[in-house]
Amino acid sequence: MSQQLLTPVRIGRYIAPNRLVMAPMTRSRADGDGVPSDLTVAYYAQRASAGLIISEGVFPSAMGKGYVHTPGIETEAQVAAWKKVTEAVHARGGRIFMQLMHCGRVSHPSLLDGATPVAPSTIKPEGQTWTPAGQVDFVTPRELSLAEIADVIEDYRQATRAAPSTRASTAWSCMRPPATCPSSSSRRAATSGKTCTAARSKAAPALCWTRWMRWPQRPVPTASASRFRRR
Repeated sequence: MSQQLLTPVRIGRYIAPNRLVMAPMTRSRADGDGVPSDLTVAYYAQRASAGLIISEGVFPSAMGKGYVHTPGIETEAQVAAWKKVTEAVHARGGRIFMQLMHCGRVSHPSLLDGATPVAPSTIKPEGQTWTPAGQVDFVTPRELSLAEIADVIEDYRQATRAAPSTRASTAWSCMRPPATCPSSSSRRAATSGKTCTAARSKAAPALCWTRWMRWPQRPVPTASASRFRRR
């Protein structure tokens, strides 16, 4: 079992040198403007030996931020900082995918320059969120208009365009009830026809979008993806 864990595996058209995948973990090491710090660079570089790294949640636009000191990929400074991360990971032979995450109503005005979090409806979520002042109760969100839903789709599109410039692949994640997310036809348009995958949680229903983009090409391996799935 342990020997098999360390063997290469094909994932679609890509290959990982082992079957260890680092799951997304919120580190809250960005500055107040959502720019990843040098500590972020060191953190991911130290873990480059994993078969695949999936980054912490990265907000595609400022209104998608939901936690204190989390990173974004909207501004030039944020993109430049993520480029340092991916360069450090690739320099050590690693692979990294970026998880794009819009937190929707799971946010707070103190994280959004005073703006009210957006959602599919004006239903206040239960619980609290971390802010610069500590934990505070969630607020009642503002309902998105149809035009604003299109804007959110565009935010994701722009983020996926920015990610390849850092040589990172992307995974889309929409941390809101499914009704918040656009229709299936809109999702197909936003993902250039690629298939979206959905996952729900009883505690926090969510729709997760996945889109594999650019990744340094490797020789086609002998291990099959179906064999990997069976294990």
